[in-house]
Amino acid sequence: MGENEIASRACHTNSPAASEDQVILFVDPGRVAGWAVFDERGRLYWIGITRKPEKLPTGPHYTRLVIEKPHGGRGKASRIDLVALARRMQTIIMSVSANCVEEVPPAKWKGTTAKEIMTRRIRERWMDEADAAVFAAAKLPPSLTHNAIDAYGLGRWWFAKEGIREAPR
Repeated sequence: MGENEIASRACHTNSPAASEDQVILFVDPGRVAGWAVFDERGRLYWIGITRKPEKLPTGPHYTRLVIEKPHGGRGKASRIDLVALARRMQTIIMSVSANCVEEVPPAKWKGTTAKEIMTRRIRERWMDEADAAVFAAAKLPPSLTHNAIDAYGLGRWWFAKEGIREAPR
């Protein structure tokens, strides 16, 4: 896919966030990618993880892919890790059939909150009973659930930003 094709998948801010039959995929592209699929009203359909970025759920054609964009800030990641993460992110973008792609830096949606605190906050404050049931049905390994929780949190943040669901507390 050429540079122009990727650019043509950019999301237009003046287009309505919610329309009929819209299915949106949210992805945290770490070593183990977490993903969450929501409908246009912010209802969680499906959540999971994958070690292979090209193996995200292919189900419907997605209206939008919202993906956490790697950053080179202070942290545990080396330059080699960041390059590998950027490659995984690009593989995901090229593998997913979506009308547009929106990249969101971690600091934009979760600020500078520590990962453990943010994971707990998403579970305790952002996740309602229906979403918790979808999450439980996924039967994810406990040591890897934080990946899916980040994708879910990115989704909940995005819907609040678009005015579709109430903002997380």
